Amino acid sequence: MAINTTNHTIYQLNGITAMSNDPAVNKRNAESGHLIIDASSSNMLTIESVTYAYNKQSVNDILDTQFNYFKFPVQVVYSPIDNDVDIAYNLEQAPELEKPDLIYARYKPSENKRLAAGNGKVILMDEIEEGLIQKRTNQYYITKEIKNSGKDLRFRIALEHRYDSGFADSVGSVSFAIMKQSVANGLVEQFIPLYDIASPGRKWWEMTQYQVKKLVEEKVILNRDFEIGDSFMLGSNANEDGFWAPNPDTDGIPADSSVTETKKKNWWSSKKTTTTRRDADGSSFNNSSNYHTINAATSYWVITDASKNVDKWNQEIQ
Repeated sequence: MAINTTNHTIYQLNGITAMSNDPAVNKRNAESGHLIIDASSSNMLTIESVTYAYNKQSVNDILDTQFNYFKFPVQVVYSPIDNDVDIAYNLEQAPELEKPDLIYARYKPSENKRLAAGNGKVILMDEIEEGLIQKRTNQYYITKEIKNSGKDLRFRIALEHRYDSGFADSVGSVSFAIMKQSVANGLVEQFIPLYDIASPGRKWWEMTQYQVKKLVEEKVILNRDFEIGDSFMLGSNANEDGFWAPNPDTDGIPADSSVTETKKKNWWSSKKTTTTRRDADGSSFNNSSNYHTINAATSYWVITDASKNVDKWNQEIQ
């Protein structure tokens, strides 16, 4: 007999997962094979699905959802090791970045500059070629880092200078010094006198009309001789026609390499003052006719750490 409408609807709604409970529907055997009744049977052959509808129990029967706790003792499982893996560690330390030198400075004049007449005049050294900036123009300032480093300072100084005069027989005099400005003692004009003994001329401090000389000096200033906040500068003592030219016979300063520190101090403390030659207009030294000039291109002032073996550009000497 034919399946009634109710049985047919079950298959339409549930697909092949449906199972009929109609006794007229042929059943499967235990091996899910279909039982075919002989043709004389009035039942129609209906093939039902092999898979039943899923439910919670059927899932639990198939999937292991239990949590398995570790069992002790633990079993160690070894995995194969690739012997070709490079596990070497580079023990070489990365090179340290070079720290800035807090002492080094290289200054020069920014232009050819006439020296002011008289004693203790600051020389132009306003251009910073390298190194420490100038807290005050033309001066090397002692910071707390410089003082607390315990380092001594090496000054390298080169001053090329020329004497111009409107008088062919004029003799100008010029000398230089490292000056020091401190809170404790104020300005010391001749902190370290500089002597141009190697320069040509009748005497190292004298210059004739249009003569050019170059002072090259190197001095070490000990750390104990300066404090935080002190400043150093280069100074000049420039005059014309024996304004205070020294006498080597009476002042004990020979124009050769036998100059001693004691003789230097004696010379500085016994400067002479004489009559100054006047120009036609009544003016004296350092006007348009008589003056000393520093050459900016060949003059410099370099400050380095005295403990380092470096050149004028703070490069290590091999």
